[in-house]
Amino acid sequence: MIIFVTGISGSGKSTALSILEDSGFYCIDNAPLNIIPKIIDIAQKSNITNIAFIIDPRMVFISKRDNNFFNEIRKFTKDILSLAKKYSIKIMFLDCEETVLIKRYNSSRRVHPLNPENVQEGIKLEKQLLKELKENSDFLIDTSLLSPYELSQKISEIIFLKKINILKLISFGYKYGFINTDFVIDTRVLKNPFYIKELSTKTGLEEEVKKYLLKESSTIEFLNKTIDYIDYILNIYFNEVKIFLEIGIGCTGGKHRSVFVTEYIYEKIKDKYPDLKILVEHRDIHKN
Repeated sequence: MIIFVTGISGSGKSTALSILEDSGFYCIDNAPLNIIPKIIDIAQKSNITNIAFIIDPRMVFISKRDNNFFNEIRKFTKDILSLAKKYSIKIMFLDCEETVLIKRYNSSRRVHPLNPENVQEGIKLEKQLLKELKENSDFLIDTSLLSPYELSQKISEIIFLKKINILKLISFGYKYGFINTDFVIDTRVLKNPFYIKELSTKTGLEEEVKKYLLKESSTIEFLNKTIDYIDYILNIYFNEVKIFLEIGIGCTGGKHRSVFVTEYIYEKIKDKYPDLKILVEHRDIHKN
């Protein structure tokens, strides 16, 4: 497999480089685009099958400050997409939320290559310039809330389980912060077991909580419509867009309703989609 790793400045391309090296990829950082075909040819003659190129737009940002700046960025994007098509190269684009990027720049005391005086404006412009490249990527990873370990897991899942679609269901509590997933299902419309004395200390994994929620007709209707919705997005996304999909399921505290609904979804779809790898995480189940 040959991969182009690119994306927003500060989104974690250097971390991705280390992860790919540890995974057995021959990695080349910031090679000029015009010599990449020669490198690929040499690698193939040497029986090197896994190659990763870290393609960093910063060199274009830094070197081009004249009136042709935007044309150079468009040419840069066109050249990457052309190379990817010609050599069957997969493009992995790393993105990150603006607020997180600002914190990363502040903590590292670095300036943004597009606007050394104003990091926020530099980030906005960069996202605009790289929009086409992002939209044409094969794998899109948002690193905003990912630790290096979690980024490693996600890259490994994409590369080594590329023929297996992966769905991750994550229950969470809104009181502990929002979650960055592809879709979010809000279960706060359901009755809250927390206010039932004998259920308040239990979780959505326990039978008493399940029975309490299932006795309500509104819960059954909510679950049925949720499963229909998930069926729809699984077929759309896994057939057309991506191989790794994350769905957040939230309630107030992340212990009762969201946990119950997450487990319910898992049980309903695991047999229906036997080729789908399903991961379940209850982020806040043990928090007070």
